[in-house]
Amino acid sequence: MNRQLTVDEYERRERSDPSRTPRLGRRLVLELFVMGAVFAVYRQIRFLTRNDTDAAMENAERVVDFERYFHFFSERSVQDVVMHSHTLVAFLNRYYVTVHFPFTVAFLLWVFFRHHYAYQRIRNCFVAVTVAALAIHVAFPLAPPRMLSDAGFVDTLQEFGPRIYSTDTSESIANQFAAMPSLHFGWAFIVAGAYVSIRRTRRSLWMMVHPAITLLAIVATANHYWLDAAVAGVLVVAAAALLSARRERQVEFGIPAVALPHWTPAVPYGWSSSLASNDPHQAGPSSDDWFAQLEADRYDVVRVTPGHLVADDERMLVAQAT
Repeated sequence: MNRQLTVDEYERRERSDPSRTPRLGRRLVLELFVMGAVFAVYRQIRFLTRNDTDAAMENAERVVDFERYFHFFSERSVQDVVMHSHTLVAFLNRYYVTVHFPFTVAFLLWVFFRHHYAYQRIRNCFVAVTVAALAIHVAFPLAPPRMLSDAGFVDTLQEFGPRIYSTDTSESIANQFAAMPSLHFGWAFIVAGAYVSIRRTRRSLWMMVHPAITLLAIVATANHYWLDAAVAGVLVVAAAALLSARRERQVEFGIPAVALPHWTPAVPYGWSSSLASNDPHQAGPSSDDWFAQLEADRYDVVRVTPGHLVADDERMLVAQAT
């Protein structure tokens, strides 16, 4: 008698597949090449505004005026509180400098190898947010609060270390005028949200501590305004919504979507891109094409449940194993 696969069973079977390691290895090399190319282009384009000092300072005044008008220009107050503890300052400095990039890369590798079905969706969100942020960095160069000496901000990285930014912005390797939006916060927000969506447990909510600490770090170190984080958050939500809408269109193929109970055993969403109906009048690839793809990808699924049940949730595409 056929039975339905659960996500956990699918992942265990995938990890035990002897061809999995070389297959993922090849995909990882391609991913590293693509992501490396995107990052290189991002760095080069972002440098275009690193000498726009006048525009960056004028935009900083606009941001401060905007926050004051809506009564949330409190970055200096947050820094004053944090500065009472040198230990806390040192921790936030280190968190700002050392956690952002390595933690994001480690998370993406974890998703790639342990929850591969969700990797493309999460990677696309990172790319979409980063590209949108790049456009804003170029169009709206912004000096961070630490450059507003008249406002009383302290550059904690220069004061206590580690010193990662040159005092001469024209000689700096990084573009110090790329403050809005804050990709430190944006990436941390994506990592936390994606982790919760994968794990789906109350315990996974602890990952939200990461963007919370990141937010405190970027403000307390005077590297970003509240508005920088807010814009980043809007970009993340917008990218997630657009990618979700695109995903729903990809699984339509003329097949009616139905609501499934939470206990319904399921296999990952990734298979839905080739889901087909046996009805020749409905759109989509043929069942033979779908089965051929499954066989080529070495999946242990060769039958779709009657009715071709599809749910909006990427973890809820129902299938049967022989």
